Amino acid sequence: MNKSIDRGIDEVKVKHPESGAMIDMASFLKQTYTDAFVVIQGDEIVYEKFFNGMYANQPHQMMSVTKSFGACSG
Repeated sequence: MNKSIDRGIDEVKVKHPESGAMIDMASFLKQTYTDAFVVIQGDEIVYEKFFNGMYANQPHQMMSVTKSFGACSG
């Protein structure tokens, strides 16, 4: 898989789920205790960020999030 990181994604405004405030993506990921966030377009990784000691090849317990991946596999 190719990697072409788009740093502009850090500035995308999103609505905070609790406060309703519009904040940039980088702040949103930190404030929502996100461990890893990856955006893939086609066969390219266009954005990836890791927090809380996580890194790209580290296994991570995903719990109920796996339902989303399983539902899209067909």
